[in-house]
Amino acid sequence: ADFLKVLSISDNDRFGEVVDISFDGSVIAVGMPAEDSDDGSNNDNLPGSGAVAIFEQNGLGWQHELNIKASGMSANDRFGESVSLSGSGKLLAVGASGEDSSSNGINSTVNDDGSNTGAAYLYKRDDVLGNWNRVPIAYLKASTTADLDRFGVGVALSSDGTVLAVGSMGESSSSEGIDESENDAAPSAGAVYVFSVETDGLATTVEQVRRVKASNPSEDDRLSNGAGLALNDDGSVLVATSAHEDSNSDGAEDPAAAESGAAYVY
Repeated sequence: ADFLKVLSISDNDRFGEVVDISFDGSVIAVGMPAEDSDDGSNNDNLPGSGAVAIFEQNGLGWQHELNIKASGMSANDRFGESVSLSGSGKLLAVGASGEDSSSNGINSTVNDDGSNTGAAYLYKRDDVLGNWNRVPIAYLKASTTADLDRFGVGVALSSDGTVLAVGSMGESSSSEGIDESENDAAPSAGAVYVFSVETDGLATTVEQVRRVKASNPSEDDRLSNGAGLALNDDGSVLVATSAHEDSNSDGAEDPAAAESGAAYVY
């Protein structure tokens, strides 16, 4: 077995907390959400800011290509808490559920005016130069941002790289289904935001296309928490889990089924 580490590893970096591999097995992304540096080295200037290590197979074995850090990073952002590669290994999505910006939408201005609102980042490997751009091609926030939403706690890219799903387990709306109105009636019910990713030559356009809720959202269900997101090859089918959901097998709230959990297919 090949043994993968980074030279800049430090105590409690939590290297390997999450991992993904390209379809052909040539690219691996490893999250280390507790990494502490401000530049991908081994300093401790930004505790818990997080990083993602990229490894590529070059014919002689696995090579550590680089560590990716978020732009506008802050302590305790937990960048690298979730990672997802496209099938080709040329697109990488990274979640940072501890990010604190109050901005919303795509490529908005980074600030520290919120608390654990969360963010996601999309990176692309340059086909011409053959390396990764450390600057994200998209900085993603939810369309409506609130403290403790934890947007980015989970990310999933379709294999063809055209659809990105981002989990927000702290989202608090009681609305049901897809693209319904938002409120704060069900704290931490959770939601999933779906984005289209279109590449035309060197240009990549990202747009939010759906906001997805459970059919029976309740307080503390935490839809999309952790690794509870998956897309099929072309992104036409989404599965989101809610490990803290409390219903019985009929979908009705049941005190005897506390945190029994559920999965939803869209």
